[in-house]
Amino acid sequence: MSIRTVAGAGSEAGRASNVRKPKQGEVFIPAGTILSGVLLNGSDMPTGQQARDQPTPVLIRIKDLAILPNQVRTDVRECFLITSGFGDLASERAYLRGETFSCVRSDGGVIEVALDGYAVGEDGKVGMRGRLVSKQGAMLAKALQAGFLQSFAQIFQSTPAIPITNATEGGDAQFLSFANPDALGAGVASGVGGAMNRLANFYLDMADQMFPVIEVDAGRGVEFILNRGAALKIRS
Repeated sequence: MSIRTVAGAGSEAGRASNVRKPKQGEVFIPAGTILSGVLLNGSDMPTGQQARDQPTPVLIRIKDLAILPNQVRTDVRECFLITSGFGDLASERAYLRGETFSCVRSDGGVIEVALDGYAVGEDGKVGMRGRLVSKQGAMLAKALQAGFLQSFAQIFQSTPAIPITNATEGGDAQFLSFANPDALGAGVASGVGGAMNRLANFYLDMADQMFPVIEVDAGRGVEFILNRGAALKIRS
């Protein structure tokens, strides 16, 4: 792979007053450059707040000439671009930011530079639209069922005691006997209620740890736009 720059019709060298001349052996791509490629791997982008601190990586394969300002094209086909991103619950989109751009030239030289930019989806909007998947509802439904069974079991916990009269020299003494079928059923219901309460708390804890994700499939087309320029030079 060789990197070459082709000037478009009507471009003039030195048109701007602050012209940056690339050093020998490097190609400079300025801010606003558009890189067209495809996603080599899909991803389930978390939408939680912690996903912004720990974004999910995505690899992009560049499939076309880079579009520079003033109708200039630069050949960076088959280069790789590593991005990272997170999902947004409100817009149901995955937002990708540039990390590292790498190429291997035909002479064996390796180019690896950091790129600052953002991804644009097929609809021309910032971010890539994906499918919203949430499993919190299933966990909450199970917690609701367990809570209902726990409340239902409490009905059988109150059991009237059966008085027993025992004749003694000083008179009659009253005793309470819990050895009866109703008491046994109440004990079983109490145990079931406690177990259901623990199960409901377990499902609630799982629901707190789960959050919706935005599914993005591999093979989708993507445009990557640079926020600031970068010099593509051979890594020493």
